[in-house]
Amino acid sequence: MLGLVETSLFLVPIVLYAIWRINAAQGGPSVRSLIAGALVVAALVVTLFFFVRDNRIDPHARYIPPAMQDGRLIPAQAIPK
Repeated sequence: MLGLVETSLFLVPIVLYAIWRINAAQGGPSVRSLIAGALVVAALVVTLFFFVRDNRIDPHARYIPPAMQDGRLIPAQAIPK
């Protein structure tokens, strides 16, 4: 999911520039286009901050990396101190 957000953040300026160029022949972008672009960027930024906060581990937790045990993969763990 984070890759989708990063890709969207990369593509937003390109799409906004394309809309700007298309509308430039008509006298510039409309207020609706500017508001829609600003709302999309704001939504992407809020989503990015949500995922960054949601996926982090407590800095004081003890990290145990993934390991193989009896042919099974034991996933990584974060144990609070």
